Amino acid sequence: MKKIIILLLVFFGALLWADEKNLIQDPTITTPEGGPHWFLATTTREVFELEKDPETGYIYLASTGADYSGYLCQMVKVKPNYRYRFTVQLRHLSGRALLWVKAFDQNRRILHYDRRTYLISSASNPLVPHFVTAEQLQGSGSTDWRTVTLDVDTVKADNDTEEIAYLRFGTGPYFSVTKMWIRHMSVIELGPVEAEK
Repeated sequence: MKKIIILLLVFFGALLWADEKNLIQDPTITTPEGGPHWFLATTTREVFELEKDPETGYIYLASTGADYSGYLCQMVKVKPNYRYRFTVQLRHLSGRALLWVKAFDQNRRILHYDRRTYLISSASNPLVPHFVTAEQLQGSGSTDWRTVTLDVDTVKADNDTEEIAYLRFGTGPYFSVTKMWIRHMSVIELGPVEAEK
């Protein structure tokens, strides 16, 4: 009986894993700029370094100044009133970074929807771990590779008349001198959610 239960758990676990389709096109970021999927969203390009390492295939994204922010982004078609999980595998070497999700309607007009997770590097912070534990700094504590996630619901804001049709998923430096490496992004549909009435 125990073996049957274990086999069933393995079988259904494999089914659940198989159903998780990554909605991101080119998740390992073959071409970070100028290709069909990825773009750098910023008001100025000059202060950003964005390149693909030819040996590892990983993306290096850095800001040389603190006056602007910039995000490596992709637009994804989504369903209204669904939950999605945005996952990024990154190394955050210095500065502040952001996982940022913005919403757009069917005509790709921006909506009043903004979800974000702030990441603060503790690599060069003398207060860590003596006065502030690494766990208290959201998403930081190590410059090693780690996975950061952000769950978002496509429930429209009260002041929007249109439903959410697209989400722009991005990550990058947030108004700081920042260095980071990115090697994979994914967006998984988790299922429907109930809109608040």
